Amino acid sequence: MTSHSSHQPVSALRARMIEDMKVRGFSQKTRNEYIRNVRAFAAFIGRSPDTATAEDLRRFQLHHPHLHMIVPGGGISLDKSHWVPCRPGFL
Repeated sequence: MTSHSSHQPVSALRARMIEDMKVRGFSQKTRNEYIRNVRAFAAFIGRSPDTATAEDLRRFQLHHPHLHMIVPGGGISLDKSHWVPCRPGFL
């Protein structure tokens, strides 16, 4: 997502969120991701996120499954005696 260059007014909630993220030293990419996710949440509940309830957040989290995984740079040898790195350039 790129920053908005349009002349649309920014809500007080979004302005505060952006300022808080800047104060905490979040990168522009991270700020954009947070804004994108809040926009998705607002679209899901059909109204401003500052009117959201705990139940709205719960429903959104259940609706939006999230998978975290670790991608190793290799694996254990078949005889389990040593680590075998992946081929160069694989990751």
